[in-house]
Amino acid sequence: MSTDQLPDVPHESGMEIETDTVTHATDAQAQVEVEEVAAPTTEPLEPDASTSGPTTTPLADLEDHQLVPLQDGTLVGDRYEVMSLLAGGRDANTYRVIDKQGHRRCWACGAESSMNGDVYCVECGAQLSGRYYRMQEFRVPAGQDATLVIPIPQPILDNLVPGVARVYDQLETPEANRRYVVWEEVYGRTLSAWLPGAPVADFTGALEEPGEEQAIAWMAQAAAVLAQMHAVGIAGCVMDADNLLVQPGDRLLLLDPSGCRDISGASEQERAGAETSDVRSLATELERWYLSVRTGLDTSQDTREDDDTVSPYSFNGSEMMVAADEVTGPLASSLSPAVVLAKAREGAYPTAEAFAQAFQEVYQASRPLTNLQLWSGRATDVGQVRQINEDSVLTLEATVLEHEGNLPVGLYVVADGMGGHQSGEVASSIAARTIGGIINSSLIAPIVAGDPVARDANTCSALLRQAVLEANRRISELARERHSDLGTTVVAALVIGNQVSVANVGDSRAYVWHDEQATPITRDHSLVAQLVAAGQITQDEVYTHPRRNEIYRALGDSRLTDIDVDVFNHRLQPGDALLLCSDGLWDFVRDPAITGIIAAQPDGEPQATAVSLVQNANANGGEDNISVIFVRVLSSGGE
Repeated sequence: MSTDQLPDVPHESGMEIETDTVTHATDAQAQVEVEEVAAPTTEPLEPDASTSGPTTTPLADLEDHQLVPLQDGTLVGDRYEVMSLLAGGRDANTYRVIDKQGHRRCWACGAESSMNGDVYCVECGAQLSGRYYRMQEFRVPAGQDATLVIPIPQPILDNLVPGVARVYDQLETPEANRRYVVWEEVYGRTLSAWLPGAPVADFTGALEEPGEEQAIAWMAQAAAVLAQMHAVGIAGCVMDADNLLVQPGDRLLLLDPSGCRDISGASEQERAGAETSDVRSLATELERWYLSVRTGLDTSQDTREDDDTVSPYSFNGSEMMVAADEVTGPLASSLSPAVVLAKAREGAYPTAEAFAQAFQEVYQASRPLTNLQLWSGRATDVGQVRQINEDSVLTLEATVLEHEGNLPVGLYVVADGMGGHQSGEVASSIAARTIGGIINSSLIAPIVAGDPVARDANTCSALLRQAVLEANRRISELARERHSDLGTTVVAALVIGNQVSVANVGDSRAYVWHDEQATPITRDHSLVAQLVAAGQITQDEVYTHPRRNEIYRALGDSRLTDIDVDVFNHRLQPGDALLLCSDGLWDFVRDPAITGIIAAQPDGEPQATAVSLVQNANANGGEDNISVIFVRVLSSGGE
C-alpha cells in the first residue's frame, strides 16, 4: 500500500512535516479529516443505535390527525433509514437515521458527482457510507402549505447562523403529509453535564469540572450565539444548559433551535422587548450554571420564582444570585463573569450584542498575557546504518502580535516509526499529521481567529491526549487492513505562551533546558526504564543493556487507552528551551553531553543546536534514525 492511500489530515499554512514519506492533503481532504477526527473521541449526544434491525420498508400512508412514529427500518425519501426514535410528540418526532444514499450529495464538500455504489466521494475522498444524522419529522395538515409547517426560522434552515447545529437536508413526503429536516449528528456534552450531581466527565474522562477560563469561554460563546440570532431577526430560542452543547475543541453549539421564532417583521418595541427578555433569560441560566459549578453545590433541588429575571435561585436553601453591586469577594471585579451575568440579569445590557461584547472583555481578561516569543529549529537524519528514515517531525507555529502583548502558540511532534519498510515511516507520518491536524483545527486556528476557546493546562492536556489517541486509532486500523505490524513512538508538545503540555507514548523524549541544564520531563515506556525504576539497573546501564530497544507501549496498539498516554504540564520561563527527540539522539548522546552541546552553541541558535545534536549522534555511531526539535523561549525583547 503506497503512502498516497493513507488517510489525510489537514495541512495548514505554517506546518512543517519532515519525513521521507508525507502526503500533502488538499483543502477538501483537510476538511474531511477535521470532521472525521472529532467524532470518535466522544460519545454521540443521542443514544447509540445498532445498524442491524428490521428490513427496510418504504414510508407508508399515515392518518393526518396524528403523528404516529415511524418504525425502525422505515426509509424516508428513499435515502434515510430510521434507526431509533429519540423523541416523540403530536406534531413532531425526532429520529436517529443513517444515510443509505450518501453518494447523492457529499456531506463534506457538497459534491453531487458520485455514483451509486461509490464508497468515497469522487471530489474530496470523504467516506460516503454509514453517516448518521438527527432527523426531525413534522406533520403537514391537509391543505396547508408544507413550507409553513416547520417551526424553525429560515436563516437557521439555510445555515446562516454560526453556532447552531447545521441542517444537512430537507425533504417532504406529500403522500404521508410530512416534512423532514435532517440535522448533522453532533458530538460532545451539554453544559448541564458539568453541573454538580450530574454524570461528569470531559472528552477523555479525566476532567471533573471545567477550569475558570474554559467556563468563561463557553459562556462567551453562548452570548455570541445569541447576538448572532438577534442580528438575523431570531428570538425566543431555548438556550439552557441542556441545549448548549460543548463539542470537541471547546466549540459551543445550540443543539435544538426548534423553539426559535422569526421576529424580523415585529414592531421595534416588540423586537426590543423580545431581545431584552432573551438576554436576561440566558444570563440567568448561565449565572445559575456558573455559580453552581464554581461553588460545587448540587442544583438538583433548586427552585425558582415565577419572575426569574429579578428573583434569585435558591440552591439547597442558599441564596447565591444577588444584585451586581452586592457581589463580594474574588467575584467582585468589574471583569468577573458573576458581575457581568448579574448585570445582564438586571437588564444592564439592552442588546445581546452589548452582552456578548461585555463577556468577550471578561474572556480576554481571563487569559494570561505572556509577552514571549518562540524560536525553533529542527533536524532529522537517517543515521549511519539504516537505509530509510522512519522518523517524522512536525512543527506548527503561530504568533499573535497585539497591543496587549505577544501570544506565541506552537505544536511540536517527533514520531519514531517501527515495523520495517512501508510500515514504520507510514505510522510515524500518520501520527505527526493526525496530531497536527486536530490541534490546529481545534485550538491553534481558533486562537488566531480570535475565537474564545479555552487554552488552560487541563484543556490542552485533554486535547493533546485526544489527538494522540486518534492517531493510534488510525494506525491500528491501517495495520489491521494491511495485516502487518505498524507502530510508532510519539512525543508531542503544545506550547501556548509559557505553558507547555507534553504527551508521550514510547521512548521518544522531551527535555526542558533550564539553568544551563537539560532535564527529561517524560518517562520512557521501555523495559530498561522499568528496570531503573525498580532499582535493578543503573541509569548508565541503560545504554549497554541487551534489551534497551524493547518498549512496551507504542501507537498502533488497539488496546491503548487514555491512561496509557502520559501527559505532563510545565511552565517555561524566558531563557528556557524545550527539546524533543527520538531515541536515536539520547541513546547515542547521553544527557550530560546533550547539556554540553546546547550550552556550547553561540547565541543559542535553535537550528544550529538541532543540527549539532544530530551530528554528534552520527559521530557516536548513528545506528538509528535521529530526529530533534529545539525550541527556545524568549522575552518580547528577544532575550
